[in-house]
Amino acid sequence: MIEAVRDFILTCPLLKDGHVRVDYTGAEIGYSIDPLPVNPVLKTYVDGGSKRQYAFAFNTKERFSGDEMESIENSGFLSDFSEWLEEQNVAGNFPNLNDNKKNISDIEVTNSGFLFGMEPDYASYQIQCRFLYTQEV
Repeated sequence: MIEAVRDFILTCPLLKDGHVRVDYTGAEIGYSIDPLPVNPVLKTYVDGGSKRQYAFAFNTKERFSGDEMESIENSGFLSDFSEWLEEQNVAGNFPNLNDNKKNISDIEVTNSGFLFGMEPDYASYQIQCRFLYTQEV
């Protein structure tokens, strides 16, 4: 699942370097997809299938010098990324799971982007998201 999510995020035209890591943003500017600890099963059906979620955090590390315009630009990226995800949801454009027993129905931003951490020259931001899907038996 994480590889499909990463490949999907790589299609976002907003990414500056076109590289997304898993569980690691790196020492400088970069992006990462990090799985979040949630119960994947939301509902179980009588036939044994289920409604599930795959929750993840999209993390980005951006230059940060304390300049107000730089902060506004970083915040704008978070907003634009959230809007891009919403557009993909409306268009029904979801990751390809290559699994005929799983069917993604929605992508949701579960919280708006926020400042996650600070370093001397960089700031880390995070947006939490989830894919909803059905899993057949």
